[in-house]
Amino acid sequence: MKKFFNWLHSVSLSMVTIQPARESTGLIATNFWIAFFIALVVIIAYFPSLNNAFVNWDDTENFLSNPFFRGLGSGNIRWAFATYRRGAYQPFGWLLFSLQYLAFGVQPWGFHLTSILLHSINCMLLYFLTVEIMVFFNDGGSDRDSRIVSYSALFAVLVYAVHPLRVEVVSWASCQPYIPCASFSMLATLSYLRSLKAVNSRGRLVWDAICFFSLVSSLLSKSVPVGLPIVFCIIDVYANKRGQFAYNSAKSILLKKLHLFAFSAFIIVEAILAKHYNQGLIRLDSLGIIDRIYLVAFSSLFYLFKTCIPLNLLPYYPLPQKINLNSVDFMLSWAGFTLISAAAILSYRRRPAFLSAWACYLVILLPNSGLVGIGQGLGATRVIAADRYSYIASMIWIPIFASQLAALWQFFRYRRVLLVLLSLIITCLILMTWSQCRIWSDSVSLWSHTLAKGGNSALAHYNLGVALESLGRPDLASPHFKAANTILKYQNLPPLK
Repeated sequence: MKKFFNWLHSVSLSMVTIQPARESTGLIATNFWIAFFIALVVIIAYFPSLNNAFVNWDDTENFLSNPFFRGLGSGNIRWAFATYRRGAYQPFGWLLFSLQYLAFGVQPWGFHLTSILLHSINCMLLYFLTVEIMVFFNDGGSDRDSRIVSYSALFAVLVYAVHPLRVEVVSWASCQPYIPCASFSMLATLSYLRSLKAVNSRGRLVWDAICFFSLVSSLLSKSVPVGLPIVFCIIDVYANKRGQFAYNSAKSILLKKLHLFAFSAFIIVEAILAKHYNQGLIRLDSLGIIDRIYLVAFSSLFYLFKTCIPLNLLPYYPLPQKINLNSVDFMLSWAGFTLISAAAILSYRRRPAFLSAWACYLVILLPNSGLVGIGQGLGATRVIAADRYSYIASMIWIPIFASQLAALWQFFRYRRVLLVLLSLIITCLILMTWSQCRIWSDSVSLWSHTLAKGGNSALAHYNLGVALESLGRPDLASPHFKAANTILKYQNLPPLK
């Protein structure tokens, strides 16, 4: 028993030192108050979502006509771990839906409230993770004031938290599993960093265990971060480059993560089976290798562009029936992708963080970048991008952004001007998020906006027609059904009945 308490004491010492020793108690309290402030701003930014209804895009099938998630009995739990409903393998996501059903029934506001609260928690976690990364790698030099790190992380995280690109995940009930997936991904990353810094083998073992179970929970919520073990390898290489840790070979880096790679491989198989079950995979003869490589380049730049200019955001962006490799879009996408990659590689010796972040971003984005062709909905509408795919991948850039803000704050003379500018940017993003939340208020609003902003597809016309017909307006629904049939005929697909 005495040995057990001695072990527990040594583990606790390694776990409580999350903040560096040089930080005062006052600064730790400041960090928690900043995190609380971030959560409050997030709740304000997404408050309009509480008035939103379910939309006729997966919500009907997932909640209104699905009896299997209604409860937490043994049958419901078995179903959650066995189902490929709507082409997704997300057992923890279904269990979260079941908990909400027990609390709120099938009232939309309950699901939206949960999403807002979970997103606010995510942004708090992202703040702590950003500070941890900046301190861990000591970005910007040892003379950097810790409070500058905290406040630069605050502004960087707020830009992510209230950005309109996040609205789809927060305001669309069926998209909710992305949020706990991100939560566990951040916990896995934070635990991995703590494992690297552990002062003894026992503490390292505890953090490794937390990292593994967090990764498992993340992938059981949504299969998006299957590349997280590769991200951890990139962290190892980056830390080794800076001389913080020494590895004898790449083999030693990989062997340490075999269990992580094994579970990720299992989830990859389940995700492919789920898409195959839902007929959501696009065959290679329909979307060739060159086309898929183009989509990787396009999507990686698309989310960066939409982050800078968040206009005309749609629930999904349909892929043209035929990709023209000689088009301006293709040339610009490939040129931009090549230039960024080349700049990251050439600057690796001087600024290894940029290449590391770019590589992590591509790894997380890759499953949804177009390399694996995914079709959705009516006629297996081919998707070139979707806002939700950027939810986790975009987090990778926040520590880089925060580090640049900290450096700018140190050397920029007109700090009040910088502070006002950042505040104006965040205010504008909040107002745009309010507006974007209202677009998801109901099916008519969602699909009318999609068609008005260029998201012309059979799926959009059909869903709008169904929504209008349910409101007793068949006269308005009929033209949209005809338009959907016209598009399906052009795609050589059977018409609607």
